[in-house]
Amino acid sequence: MSLLDPHAGPRRRQCGLSLVELLAGMAVGLLVIATAFSTLLLTRSAAASISDLSQLQQQGSHALQVIGQQLRQASTQEPWRDEATGLHAFEAEPAGLGEAAPSVAGTEGADGRSDSVSIGYARGRWPAGSGSPRHWAQYDCTGTNVDNQEQEQVRAAFSLDARGQLLCRGIKTSQPVIGNVVDFQVDYRVDSGAGIRHMDANAVQAANLWPSVTAIEICLDLAGDEQGPKVTGSYRGCAGDDRPHGGRTHLVFRNLFHLRTR
Repeated sequence: MSLLDPHAGPRRRQCGLSLVELLAGMAVGLLVIATAFSTLLLTRSAAASISDLSQLQQQGSHALQVIGQQLRQASTQEPWRDEATGLHAFEAEPAGLGEAAPSVAGTEGADGRSDSVSIGYARGRWPAGSGSPRHWAQYDCTGTNVDNQEQEQVRAAFSLDARGQLLCRGIKTSQPVIGNVVDFQVDYRVDSGAGIRHMDANAVQAANLWPSVTAIEICLDLAGDEQGPKVTGSYRGCAGDDRPHGGRTHLVFRNLFHLRTR
């Protein structure tokens, strides 16, 4: 029996890829890798931008909530109870609140720098023997309990430090509210007797109209952490001027808070 298959054709020599085929395959592979890498970078950049925007929105909302909580208490006072009649009434002049320490005051930043604002309100007075129950506890903007403090007035002062942190100074200490703040501007609506005027802190101070402030406009300019491509466009800042993005995401928050100052 023959070992050779009579139906088998002639054997062919096995050979690999030619140099041209190898180079072509490598080029196609590199093209696929480059496309996948570019897609990955674009996806990461988009995800980082979305995360940046979300973080800035949360920070802006939180800061306005903290500031608004203090502003809504400006010049408020606790009523006292007349033991003889059992009726409650308010003092003609809240303790610790007067021209020497107005319920709202501020400073204007020089040369376009950030402003500061200070809010004051009377500390609560609990009925004798109540022991200041926990659910009645009063706190300042730093979370410090002010029930047992000597000061009759609680103050919250908001300002911007050199590291871009919005600080709130309470009755004892200060702490950051948020970071990533580029600018913090405060404007005032003042009842001057001849209508409501839009004034800055210097003008209010010069006219001694702090007790006549009816509303405060807060503006926060926040910048993201991600450093992206250089953006050629600009955005409108708190002062109404056009500012360059500088390769970072910017969000500007504005809110007008009406006060009970009288």
